[in-house]
Amino acid sequence: RRASTAPRRGWRVLALCAGLLAALPALAVAQPSAPGLPLLASAERAPLVVVGRLDDVAPLDASAFAASLRVTRVLRGDTKPGATLTIAWEEPGRPRTPRLAAGQTVLVALEVLPSQSLWRARAQTRPGLRLIAGNGDAFWPAPAAPDVGVLAAYLALPANASAAARASALARLCDKGSDVLTTAGIAHLAASPALTGALDARATATLMHVAGEARRALNVRRAVVVLAGNARLAAAAAALERLTAPANPLAAAALTAVAQIRGGLPPAQVQDLLEQSNAQLRAVGARYATGGLAERRLPALARADSAPEVRIAAIAGLTAAHTVWGVDGCLPALADADPSVRSAAARALGGLGAAAVPALEDAARGVPALAPGAVAALALAGPSGAAALRRLAQNGPNESLRALARLALGKGPDEH
Repeated sequence: RRASTAPRRGWRVLALCAGLLAALPALAVAQPSAPGLPLLASAERAPLVVVGRLDDVAPLDASAFAASLRVTRVLRGDTKPGATLTIAWEEPGRPRTPRLAAGQTVLVALEVLPSQSLWRARAQTRPGLRLIAGNGDAFWPAPAAPDVGVLAAYLALPANASAAARASALARLCDKGSDVLTTAGIAHLAASPALTGALDARATATLMHVAGEARRALNVRRAVVVLAGNARLAAAAAALERLTAPANPLAAAALTAVAQIRGGLPPAQVQDLLEQSNAQLRAVGARYATGGLAERRLPALARADSAPEVRIAAIAGLTAAHTVWGVDGCLPALADADPSVRSAAARALGGLGAAAVPALEDAARGVPALAPGAVAALALAGPSGAAALRRLAQNGPNESLRALARLALGKGPDEH
């Protein structure tokens, strides 16, 4: 009976590892846009931006729709209120019910038909057809009148406005707009290092006013804090510090932003964070622990903290140390009960490249529970990792490990 169950157990392990190996190289998948989110960037470039009421929504073909739009307000372009435009958009892979419907009021950025495209044939019976910009996503259903005014003021900037002027205008848009428009403004800033780099102290203070507004949705306030940290906005540091009290729901994000701006956190503050009952705060402490504190505390956190996010942060801190003890402290996480922690450990160790390969190969050979994650990490460790996988495929201590190594090398489990 043992002889018959062992192969099945080995193949179960192999199947689980195959899933891990397949997941590791995957890039982050773009999430569906919030209403209005693609509109801002498209509106900057589009020749026509208007508000209007939709009518006569109908399919053009299997993947495109058209509608008439009676213009009620012009934010940019050569048309006038009262004009009726014919607009179109594509919805590939979408259900036959379109995203826009007759009777809706919509703010939309429109572009001319591209030359030499399928749209030219589609438009033969619809003179003057305009496309919704942003690949059909640059629209905003039922925009509030104040938001339309805020966006109109932003679009009134001259085309040759400096980066500083545009960045300041975006900060004002974020401050004056609704949460939907503010989210779009933050996303637009975050996507443009030239704009975030042009934010002066006054514009930064305007953004941080949004982060401090209790009436705002928490995710909007957090987005401002994250932007300030990622952009290293030194002028935001004092406002961020005011958000770091443990009871503040933005404390973890604000502490992270402060650390990004200042190049870390003081050891005493990190020590205090590691003692917090709030897992988000412990995770910040784990991510920014350095030196002797990291060596003393992070291995145990990576192995046994109750919160997966803390274990993942400890893994990041351990691999950032680029030390033997850091690698050794990460290895047990390759067999963590939580798949997100296992994946984080494999990515982090694989990211160390050749420095981690000897420990990973030893773990794969000598500790069966660590073998799947070690092989996954070796697959990410570059040429030296591939060389270790070839050795494991040839002379690993058991067939399950050899088959897994072959799989990581892109071979079938029975190939040699």
